[in-house]
Amino acid sequence: MNQKILVLILMLAVSIGLHAQEKTINKSFKGVTEIDLNTASGDCQIVKGGSSVEVTLVYTYDDDEFEPVFAQDGNTLSIKEKFQSGSHSGSSKWKLLVPDNIKLKFNTGSGDFSAKSIAIEVKTNSGSGDVNLDNVSGKVKVNTGSGETDVEGFDGELKVNTGSGDVDLSSSKGVFKINLGSGDIEASKLTGEFSMNVGSGDIDGSDLRLTAASSFNSGSGDARVILRSELKNDISIASGSGNATLDFNGLGIKGDITMKANKKHGDISAPFEFDSVTEEEQGNQTIVKKTAKIGNSDIKIKVSTGSGRATIEK
Repeated sequence: MNQKILVLILMLAVSIGLHAQEKTINKSFKGVTEIDLNTASGDCQIVKGGSSVEVTLVYTYDDDEFEPVFAQDGNTLSIKEKFQSGSHSGSSKWKLLVPDNIKLKFNTGSGDFSAKSIAIEVKTNSGSGDVNLDNVSGKVKVNTGSGETDVEGFDGELKVNTGSGDVDLSSSKGVFKINLGSGDIEASKLTGEFSMNVGSGDIDGSDLRLTAASSFNSGSGDARVILRSELKNDISIASGSGNATLDFNGLGIKGDITMKANKKHGDISAPFEFDSVTEEEQGNQTIVKKTAKIGNSDIKIKVSTGSGRATIEK
């Protein structure tokens, strides 16, 4: 037999075998306003549905070692994956069609979470798993040891705490509180209040409009913000060992400005003259502090670095 034909036959046989192992469970629940879903490594996909909650589970675990457990108590639906002791081979994927404004808790060891085109309140906890939000509104809190967070078209309050993983935010508005141990933050076309902190990584904010006092801080990495509209709220940008940059994007510089840098290892750059230049002793370091009052605005603008360049661009 031709070797290529044999390979194709074997691949087809394997594919058929894999699909034959997939099993599906469908459940429907009425009167549910809160869901508590716990998985070992199963993914969770949330999609807007009707008034009832429709649950579809596709899994490949052996039935003698895996059992999905469903329990409804009043308006609360609890779902969990129950395993027999020992090691297990297989996978599980949960798809939930839910109404708007439902409350969801998702706890997983290493499963991914996604939600699309829905108003919802979500709390996710994951050892390692990615989160994807597409046109979601509401309150979302993400906690993960290591995982990526990708958000587009969001409207509401978003809190992300990650040990190690990148966060990508675009075309969204609301309150954004992002804390990363290590990872990069990419933020573009956002409107709102920002608190972004990275222990080790870069913060790249472009096309941002601030509606409240905001801060952007990196321990070891660059922190850069490009404004989309005239600055009307306080802003602080800081880096411990990287560059800190505020780009006014041609909108005009106004405010009460303070810029700092390590005298020996840092630098300060701005397109205007400073009113005062002083030095401060902090431990065994000398910090250069430059200030300027531009225009009649009392907005506080702070840009600082330890061993990089603190820059304001017009």
